[in-house]
Amino acid sequence: MRLHLAFAALLLLQTSPETTPDPAHLRFERQLTLPDSTRAQACAVLDATIYAHAAEASVRDLRLFATTSASSSGSAPANTEREVPYAISESDTQEVETESVPAQHIVVSGNKLDFDLAMPHRPYSAVELRLSRQEFVGVARVTSQNPDGTTAADLGGFVLFDLTSRQLPRSTTLSLAETTSPTLHVTLRMFTPDGRPLPHVDPGMIAGAVVPPSREAQVLYTIVAQSTSLLQLTPDTIALFPPVPTHVPVERISVLLRPGEALNFARTVSVTSRPFPQPTAPQSATTGDVAWSETLSGEIGRVFLPGAALAPPLRYEQLHLPATLGVSLSTPAEVQVAIHNQGADRLPVAAVLLEMRRRSLCFDAIPGEQYTLRYGDAALPAPSYDYARGFTPAAHTQAAELGPEQPNPRFVPRSASHHYANQHPEALSVGLLILVAAAGLAGLESVKRRRDR
Repeated sequence: MRLHLAFAALLLLQTSPETTPDPAHLRFERQLTLPDSTRAQACAVLDATIYAHAAEASVRDLRLFATTSASSSGSAPANTEREVPYAISESDTQEVETESVPAQHIVVSGNKLDFDLAMPHRPYSAVELRLSRQEFVGVARVTSQNPDGTTAADLGGFVLFDLTSRQLPRSTTLSLAETTSPTLHVTLRMFTPDGRPLPHVDPGMIAGAVVPPSREAQVLYTIVAQSTSLLQLTPDTIALFPPVPTHVPVERISVLLRPGEALNFARTVSVTSRPFPQPTAPQSATTGDVAWSETLSGEIGRVFLPGAALAPPLRYEQLHLPATLGVSLSTPAEVQVAIHNQGADRLPVAAVLLEMRRRSLCFDAIPGEQYTLRYGDAALPAPSYDYARGFTPAAHTQAAELGPEQPNPRFVPRSASHHYANQHPEALSVGLLILVAAAGLAGLESVKRRRDR
């Protein structure tokens, strides 16, 4: 009995999840090219192709391998391949909640509005004022305040405006350099768009402000898909894209205008995604099924206007729309972007882009080694690297360029047992515990029988 249990446990251990991946089970590969041979941290930007062919949206099956060339120094034999630890770095804002703050100590003098904002106890870099007035141009001066109310630093001047009655944009955001000042003092001078002092300024115009997450650095994006073939369906401009593969994130929409064409505008944009191919019948959200389509909306706009009298020139352009599409993470998706002209002139659109936040695979590059990135093994568990846990982006990194995707010439499919072992390591652990418990019970029964004799 115990022999049979030991043999079963041995078989179980033989099919346990592998910690060192076999390159032959990774279906795709891409060569990395480094700009020079110096030892440094190197980073390669991951593109949509990798996300489309990786096992999951987490790209847990990415593995980086280094081959030592014959000319490299060291004790490793030439042309030997080893796994290289890496970390994935994402271009992103801090993950904190948007907060509302009240306006305090409001003072009105003619067309001038003075007030304080008690800011969150965290870094911030943008403050969106909650102004109830429409049709205005404002010049804001912002200073940080010491606890005793004295000025600590001048944070700059900003132009705000609302031209929505002219079907043009509205902007009430103070775009600051990142600061942690606990109190801001804002002096806002209000004008009509033609440059006259704005009448009837009162304390009720300012309700406070909204403080979004800070941008420690500019968030960078990578193109997922691009559409230059636009349908003009009155009153909308429609951009259609090839189906976005499973796992490829779409997180922003960008509109590119033809150069040299000046046009002030504000347009609503809607983004619709649905599974591709579409289900034969709609799925019900009430039964727990995933919704079979989703629509997000936002606005784009541009204002380039000269100053008038006391009002300053306006230069504003917002051609990007945050749009995180959930449907495309779980199924291939058909995406449509509609620019709603609403009876106004059609925009001179050159292209519409689907984009994802830039994600980079970073590692320590060693001179004399060639690097290959492989992926495409749904049974491979996520790696656990000390390098990733302690990763800190270097101030200066080498830009590693990914070559075209190629089939792995050594690819060999996994056997069913290895596939199950790597996809369900928890089941194997439970099985091993059951076997150990069974062996213990068998031992106790054997001892009991010997005592009874």
